[in-house]
Amino acid sequence: GVIKQARESQRLQVLAVCGAARGDGASFVAHNLSLAMAEGSALRVARFEIRESSRAWPETVRHNTDEHFQIAIRRTPVANVSEITTLHGGVTLAQLLRGCDTSVLLDMLRKRFDVVLLDLPAVTVEGEAAQLAAQADGVMIVAQQEGERRSPITQARMLLAEANANILGVVLNHRREGDGADVRQVA
Repeated sequence: GVIKQARESQRLQVLAVCGAARGDGASFVAHNLSLAMAEGSALRVARFEIRESSRAWPETVRHNTDEHFQIAIRRTPVANVSEITTLHGGVTLAQLLRGCDTSVLLDMLRKRFDVVLLDLPAVTVEGEAAQLAAQADGVMIVAQQEGERRSPITQARMLLAEANANILGVVLNHRREGDGADVRQVA
């Protein structure tokens, strides 16, 4: 759908996936999108989970106390899907932004992989996610079904637009049974 069209019509190699709000399921979508892109293709796909700074895992805090870290590329059970991490486990957004030149990192990943999926924290929780998303070729916002939750989508769009991110669309997640999947382009 939207991803395939965007990939064909423009150079879409690094895709950021971020939630409009915490708990919208962006990691679930990024994980499954990486598997779907790799299935039946020769694409080399990398998934890079970047954790919310306030929710760092204990091993991340314990091992990554300095500002610099080394990126590690780990194989997954799927032959053409890799996970990007650090030598000591996961990395938070704050650690990534303080510890490396993200444009250099993304250029290195572009040379090594056909598609890089950045699994970012919710942009309304960590506004700095918009800075990194703007360095990607495109951004998918993951949100819960509209209705009472429309304002996080609007706020996420505003934050990403202010950072000059290329917003491709919104994936509505946590849909009620029978509603079916829904991906919408945003203007």
